[in-house]
Parts: sequence; C-alpha cells; structure tokens
Amino acid sequence: MMTDYDTELSNSCICEDEPTGCDGWVCYQPIKDDFEENIFPEFLARNSNPLFVKITGKAMGWQRLTGHATIPADFDRVFDALTINGDWTLRIKLEGNVLTVVRSSHDEPTGATFTIEPSTEEEAE
Repeated sequence: MMTDYDTELSNSCICEDEPTGCDGWVCYQPIKDDFEENIFPEFLARNSNPLFVKITGKAMGWQRLTGHATIPADFDRVFDALTINGDWTLRIKLEGNVLTVVRSSHDEPTGATFTIEPSTEEEAE
C-alpha cells in the first residue's frame, strides 16, 4: 500500500512554537527537506523514475493564465518552477502516482494549481 502525502510549505511561515520568535527557517526548512528528500523522490519512483516531468499550471498570476513546461526531473528545477519572487504557500499532495501543488500568493488568493506528471521528452527551449 502506498502512503499518500499532504503537506503545506510557505516562505513566510511563522514559528508558533517558538515564544522568542524565529526567522522562519525552523518551520520552512524541515518541510522543504521533506518535499525534496521524501515526497518528490517517491513521486518519481511511483512513475518509473522519468528523466523529465511536465508541469501544467492553471490560474497562474493575477491574469489567471494556463500553461505548461517540460523540464528535467530535478527537484531544484521543479521547485523553481513552482515558486515565485514574493510570498507564497504551496499545498503539496501526492496521491497514488499523481503529484499536485496548489500555490497561493498575493496575486493568486484562490490558488494556482499545478499538476506534475512524468514525461518522455524534453520540451524545446
């Protein structure tokens, strides 16, 4: 039986358990590490370790655009594709072999949805 994952990562998190406060590192880094070291590799393994992934986004930015990109199946490349320059929250869900991420930000208060799936070809750049 496969374990599903459902977690939330924010680059503007607040450490509620730290009475003296923190810079967000305590609540950000462990969750990012979990995404990088557990969730993303598990997604790749469930999909036969593809060399490339296709990310399809819907309702992105204030114009609520739709688009896609095919990139190497590398965590740093995928993470960069999912984040923006500004405050954001990612709700990451791995169910079966499907990885979805909903990003909320100032321009995406209702969330932009990203579906990540294996791809056999690299998109021409």
